[in-house]
Amino acid sequence: MARIKNEALHSQRRQQILQGAKKCFAAQGFHQTSMRQILSAANISTGAAYNYFSSKADIVKAFVIDERADISELIGRLKSSNQPLTGISRLVYEAIRYTSHDEAVLSVQIYAEVSRDPDISSLAQENINLLKVALTDALNQGIKSAVINKRYSVEHCLELIIALIEGSIGRIAQNPDLKPAQLADIAKDSIERLLKNA
Repeated sequence: MARIKNEALHSQRRQQILQGAKKCFAAQGFHQTSMRQILSAANISTGAAYNYFSSKADIVKAFVIDERADISELIGRLKSSNQPLTGISRLVYEAIRYTSHDEAVLSVQIYAEVSRDPDISSLAQENINLLKVALTDALNQGIKSAVINKRYSVEHCLELIIALIEGSIGRIAQNPDLKPAQLADIAKDSIERLLKNA
């Protein structure tokens, strides 16, 4: 008789492996980390591990897919704001403010793999596209209501907002002494001043 899959246990073990990978990638980098080291950090046997992930690349894909939930949460708050400029600046603030050093290091590792692995690149692009659609709607709404200045193209504003978030996360990864809250405050104020219709 086939064994019935315990979904709760499966989810718990999957999270154990992801947490182990996060620690290893932050400490040693993606390419210097072996599956054996990840499984040791996760306290999972080698035989059982391949029921969850067949490779390190699959683990990175899982991180990118899990990131989509965080992005969806940010987008949900953006859409619930009746003030487009406030919603955009808050999204920028939260994306930076709540990124720990270890999470920032992991993000940089994932960015590096985006350029090497087409599957990871495709998943990451889906995340960016979700964010772009929501930001485009907010920017257009702000321009229409004359809250956001129309002197810059929406496309360039999008790229700047994403660059500001990704660049700030990169700086948090590079400098463990950097205070994300302070960086987030500056980023929020900068976006508001840039986009505000004077």
